[in-house]
Amino acid sequence: SLADQLFSLLNDSSTHQMFAMWSSLGSSPRASGVSEDMQLDAYSSVPGDQKVDLVSSVNPAENGTGRMAKSSGDLGSDGDPEQGSTSVVPRPIAGNLLAERMLMALSLFRKSLGGGVLAQVWMPVEQEGHVVLSTCEQPFLLDQALAGYREVSRHFVFSAKEETCLQPGLPGRVFISGVPEWTSNVLYYSKPEYLRMEYALHHEVRGSLAMPIYDPSKGSCCAVLELITKKEKPDFDAEMNNLRHALQAVNLETAKDCIDQKVYSANQKATFTEILDVLRAICHAHMLPLALTWVPSSNGSDGGYVGHDNVLDSQSGKAILRIHESACYVNDAKMQGFFHACTETHLEKGQGIAGRALKSNLPFFSPNIREYGIKDYPLAHHARKFGLHAAVAIRLRSTYTGDDDYILEFFLPINCTGSEEQQMLLNNLSSTMQRICKSLRTVSEAEVDKVDACTAVMYKATSGSCLPTGQSGSSSHGDQPATEEAFQDLSLIDKQGDISFFCIAGTV
Repeated sequence: SLADQLFSLLNDSSTHQMFAMWSSLGSSPRASGVSEDMQLDAYSSVPGDQKVDLVSSVNPAENGTGRMAKSSGDLGSDGDPEQGSTSVVPRPIAGNLLAERMLMALSLFRKSLGGGVLAQVWMPVEQEGHVVLSTCEQPFLLDQALAGYREVSRHFVFSAKEETCLQPGLPGRVFISGVPEWTSNVLYYSKPEYLRMEYALHHEVRGSLAMPIYDPSKGSCCAVLELITKKEKPDFDAEMNNLRHALQAVNLETAKDCIDQKVYSANQKATFTEILDVLRAICHAHMLPLALTWVPSSNGSDGGYVGHDNVLDSQSGKAILRIHESACYVNDAKMQGFFHACTETHLEKGQGIAGRALKSNLPFFSPNIREYGIKDYPLAHHARKFGLHAAVAIRLRSTYTGDDDYILEFFLPINCTGSEEQQMLLNNLSSTMQRICKSLRTVSEAEVDKVDACTAVMYKATSGSCLPTGQSGSSSHGDQPATEEAFQDLSLIDKQGDISFFCIAGTV
């Protein structure tokens, strides 16, 4: 039986980790001498010869009922989670079979892990008319050093949909977007972005990875697997690869890391070569740490992460920006980690200064990109880690490639923080670009209007909507200190299509 297979896989006395599973699959926690999802203090106090690796999760009703968290990100009102209180969470919408498969995947994934790791599954449940994500009663892999944080997480729920009254937190963001999210240290998140921040600090949590889980028979995201470590990690490449293999063994999937397999024409290759030469020259001349080239894409063929069906946002009409690695330049070796994060991330039209440059057809400048929220700029937490501040992006085309768009993003030196200093550097950047660009040019408003008109007709025919592709009714930074105007403060002065100078509003 599946229970026998699981017991054989998990009952390894040499390990210092423990698992939880559904009570229908294994022995009672009372028989094992271990309480459900026990907290750190209780587990640490168990004598060494009584510690076990297999723990069965039971319905909280057996131990007395409590009350569930009232809103997304809130702890249960039945007491302090550090005191071992238990919240009642309905059975997951996905059912027990998915939990069994996830537990098997965790047992396979365990073989590649070191110490100081917590892996836990978040599944959608219904709560007071809302669909939220909960990890209570869900499979988990636990190092005893993170047992306390497991107990804390068990009392949190996160919104599984875009709702104004609820916050998605990390699990919710990944469930909604269907794209993995990771950080080497949760301290690079703001508190609204990581709602368990206070408890993470208390339990010395550092690295974090959240991956969407797909059931091939359903297609949509059905769960989120969260991996938490006590050590700061430069990346989670190995863990993501091992998780993919473990999930495949139980017929589950996660977002795919696709390699750019698009076949480019000779003219496109020549344009990318010119762009690289331009970025290299500008970075050297003005001591910029790095410069990126973003290219619009509507599916998974151009690299980056894509969902189960290998198509990301193509049905919604959203334009997706992805890095073209061969047309990027890293001048400061310390920024290699940030560049690596960029290669794994896509931007939607309107996200970050690159996405806003595409949406508005104006150069966009931010004096401090770290002030973006994760929703507005998915790379914000990585920018905070590497100390990046100001950046500018501009939309260009080449006379060689017609309507192909290229968004060039330049990051100013990390010590360039004054507005006058930034203005002077932007002027110098503009002068250098005018001098060295050959086929590259800006995009005229007439070109944009023509493309948007064609796209609007196509989108209306397929969706019944009269809104142009990629356009939204509003844009907001929420409670972020930077406003929309703060990021739209560059002027493009030239109607002929030549590269023209940047200026920061209010300084000239």
